Amino acid sequence: VAGSSDGTVRAWEASSGNEVRCFKGQGRSITCLALTSLYVSGRYQYRIVAGSSDGTVRAWEASSGNEVWCFKGQGSSITCLALTSLNVSGSNQYCIVAGSSDGTVRAWEPSSGQQVWCFKGQGSSITCLASISLNVSGSYQDWIVAGSSDGTVRAWEASSGNEVRCFKGQGRSITCLALTSLYVSGRYQYRIVAGSSDGTVRAWEASSGNEVRCFKGQGRSITLLASISLNVSGSYQYCIDAGSSDGT
Repeated sequence: VAGSSDGTVRAWEASSGNEVRCFKGQGRSITCLALTSLYVSGRYQYRIVAGSSDGTVRAWEASSGNEVWCFKGQGSSITCLALTSLNVSGSNQYCIVAGSSDGTVRAWEPSSGQQVWCFKGQGSSITCLASISLNVSGSYQDWIVAGSSDGTVRAWEASSGNEVRCFKGQGRSITCLALTSLYVSGRYQYRIVAGSSDGTVRAWEASSGNEVRCFKGQGRSITLLASISLNVSGSYQYCIDAGSSDGT
């Protein structure tokens, strides 16, 4: 599935190479995509979700090609998408979360089409999004985490909408995020990992907000991150993989 600057989203069948769908509706460039399944009316439906530079987020039902919803609210370009299940007002709701170039993060509940919250705080463009469920003081909280072009990473508690953390350290734009947990000193610690256009990768301990690592080595912008567990010399080690604009 691919989005295009002509505002269309097209899908091809991998084994044959045949185009099977062309989803239309957005007149301006597609900026981000997400693929998901929802249990609707007794069956699973696969949805293609796309953000656009016109500030809308649209979804199509994959098998029929029909547009099932269009969310509006951000007048500026949609820059990133996340799909997550969040506890909102005491019940688990599946939400579409979108970051925008105006510095806001909004979420919609797709079955009703209602906007459930709008987080503000970053005046600069949102560059990447992630969601995490973590144990804070004995109770689980759902956080939405966003990186920004101002070099900060902020987290909001989904049910209340309160900003709970602002991670700083990178003076240049955040380009990518990874969220993970590590078993350290007899307990699990949740880590927020961010790559930056200054070529560094930093990690913060989520509950305290303390920076625990700063990895250097790539002189150019970090473009993507992945967290993996590898068997090294007979023991498993947790690793952060980072790709850079210098090709490494």
